[in-house]
Amino acid sequence: HPLFSHFWHSFTPWVMIEREAASGVFIRKKIRRMSRPKTPLDKVIHAIRNQPKYPHWVSKITILKYLKSELDYENHSAIRRALIKGVETSLLEQKGSSFRLRSEEPAVVPTVSQTEGEVVTDDITKGKGDCAEVGDSITIKYVGKLDDGTMFDAESSFGFTLGVGDSVIKGWDQGLLGMKPGGKRKLVIPPELGYRERNLAPDIPPGSTLHFEITLKKLIKASHKVKE
Repeated sequence: HPLFSHFWHSFTPWVMIEREAASGVFIRKKIRRMSRPKTPLDKVIHAIRNQPKYPHWVSKITILKYLKSELDYENHSAIRRALIKGVETSLLEQKGSSFRLRSEEPAVVPTVSQTEGEVVTDDITKGKGDCAEVGDSITIKYVGKLDDGTMFDAESSFGFTLGVGDSVIKGWDQGLLGMKPGGKRKLVIPPELGYRERNLAPDIPPGSTLHFEITLKKLIKASHKVKE
């Protein structure tokens, strides 16, 4: 029948297209299942290679998000160990909390300009009362970040004696001098006054510049006179 013939010819291409599309989806899914990375380190490398800006640096957060959305993998402890293993076995390089395959050229990560061996300070709020000096007991609130903005540590209340040696990093002993209770200060601490080349990866890699925002909550002078 002419009408039936017209209907069939107009309908058939769409059926074929739909079948081809469905077949293509099936094949792609099958290939994807066959090529799924097995070990946590394989998954990390897969995540790095499949980023839009590859081969540039890829942040740890981006890797975690990719593995969750694309591979339905959320074992953060295993991923952390894989990142450490990748760095230790020279498969990966690390800068801050970002990673790349060692065979690739790194992207340029901007850093704060400063004199080597000097803590850069910026007072946000001056505070009131006596200034913090060597030997004083202080209580602070702080947030610590890397060059790329990744937070590696934070405390709402942390106390220590200023300038007595090994209780805190040298950058704090230098950078907190002169602060007054209630004051808030930003510190940029070079590696030699921070953790130097100590390997605290993946949270703080060797040679990291540290960025802190610190509030002086309480000051107890060495003479034991309390100032709040």
